[in-house]
Amino acid sequence: MNKKLLFFLALVFFWFFAFFGNLQAEEKKAPKEKKELKEIQKKIEDKQAIIKKAEKTEKKVISDLDTIEETLAQKQQELKHYEVNLKTQENEITVLIQQIEKRKAEAAEEEKFLADRIKILYRLGRLSFAKAIFSSDSFTTLMRRYDYLTRLIDYNVATINDYSQKLDLLQLDQQRLKEKEKELEGLTKQTRSVQKKILTHQEEKTNLLARVRSEKQLQLKALEELKLASQRLQGLIDKLDKQKAITSLPSAIFPSGYPFSLRGKLDFPVEGKVITFFGEHEDQEFATVSFNKGIEITAQLGSPIKAVLNGTVIYSGWFKGYGNIIIIDHSAGLYTLSGHVSELLKPVGTPVKTGETIALVGDTGSLKGSNLYFEIRHHGQPLDPLEWLKK
Repeated sequence: MNKKLLFFLALVFFWFFAFFGNLQAEEKKAPKEKKELKEIQKKIEDKQAIIKKAEKTEKKVISDLDTIEETLAQKQQELKHYEVNLKTQENEITVLIQQIEKRKAEAAEEEKFLADRIKILYRLGRLSFAKAIFSSDSFTTLMRRYDYLTRLIDYNVATINDYSQKLDLLQLDQQRLKEKEKELEGLTKQTRSVQKKILTHQEEKTNLLARVRSEKQLQLKALEELKLASQRLQGLIDKLDKQKAITSLPSAIFPSGYPFSLRGKLDFPVEGKVITFFGEHEDQEFATVSFNKGIEITAQLGSPIKAVLNGTVIYSGWFKGYGNIIIIDHSAGLYTLSGHVSELLKPVGTPVKTGETIALVGDTGSLKGSNLYFEIRHHGQPLDPLEWLKK
């Protein structure tokens, strides 16, 4: 019995020290594990902050693109203004330099003439005038000589005055030249500053587009925003169509079957390749379905966009999601729309003829680079442009 008791006590003793030892070891480990836990929590918080920032960014892809492009367009207009002013100043300076050289030549010629006159007068001496008068053999000769000498003196005085005036004008021209050169220097600095800002905004746009193309969530967000932009555009066209309906001409003035008789007969508005087609489009990568109300034609930046038919410009300006757009009313409810334009050449109210250049190809509002977005609508309803354009 004593042996069993001793064995039991030994077992309890051994278990107590084993447990106590493990407890101490665990307590030693605890600070390290707590530190690791804090690091993990910090990483989670950092990730959540990144996700929130990304979500915030995703909400305004097209808005950011629009802001950049509007600023870019504004700076490009400023640059054009400065370039025109620079050219004007350079031309004015060229004319001024030529004028200064001419005045210098005239002044030098008169200076030489006056120097010769002074030499002649010096040779004649101070009494030459009196001698010329009083050596006359008759009163008539005396008066004639007096009249001649008086006119000669007047001419010399006029020549001196003219010379003096030319020197004054020359001095004024030289002063103007300095001022023009100073203005030119200022304009050059301003032009370079605007050019630098344009490069910065172009870089911002390039970086944003690169992100949109590489990040799925941004692409999906951009697609959602483009759908909203399409709805806003539909609203604009419906509004314009209603306004036009009030002042529209009777259909009797149009040829029979107009405008549907024109299907397949219109020239392309720009030279290029169609990259986006009209109608329902399924994106396999993102499993999304969208409806394209127009087509996109890839073309070089700055290529001329031409009117496909006679008409009148009813909208010319910036439209969020499409960049610069121009809408032409071709009567009888037929409209054409050109988007992603770099430069609008026709203001609202301008009549245009078939084949006339109305704008230049750009990449404003485009996620695909330089191209023309083109729509044909009848009373606000989108039609497939390829059914209207020549094959």
